[in-house]
Amino acid sequence: MTVSVVSKFRPVAMVMLAVGLISALALSGAALAGGDKVKVMDPWVRSAPPAMKMHAAYLVVMNPTGKAVDLVGVASPQYKMAELHLSKVEDGIATMVKQDQISVPANGELAFVPGSFHVMLMHPRKAIKSGDTVDITLKFSDGSSLAVKAPVRKTQGMPKKMHHGSHKMN
Repeated sequence: MTVSVVSKFRPVAMVMLAVGLISALALSGAALAGGDKVKVMDPWVRSAPPAMKMHAAYLVVMNPTGKAVDLVGVASPQYKMAELHLSKVEDGIATMVKQDQISVPANGELAFVPGSFHVMLMHPRKAIKSGDTVDITLKFSDGSSLAVKAPVRKTQGMPKKMHHGSHKMN
């Protein structure tokens, strides 16, 4: 009776294949778990004239987790102050209202765009211009934070009448 070499090693090969598949699945699961973190896409800061004391930053906050996360603060070392704001129109006048907390839905996203939510950056420590990068830190209610680098770029279409509430422009 002749036994082929392939037949002798088939059980070993099957075990090795099974171990390899299990390892691959475990690693892909770890990679997926690492992807379950809040992320930011397309951050940018609107460029403004050098004398301007306020700038707006925009971005998209992506929340792939199974529960809502609350954004409760923002900071930038390049500005004396930074706040979360919501632009809205009341009686035909665009206004900005400071937000103490903004929820990002579970398995969802929240866009900070002109005319809606934005990061208000106040009193730059030095002039910024197109091509510069602004460091922004988003702060969440669970104590975590997320560092973001936002390029400064030109755009069109700023509302002509914008009321900054109690923020002084000097």
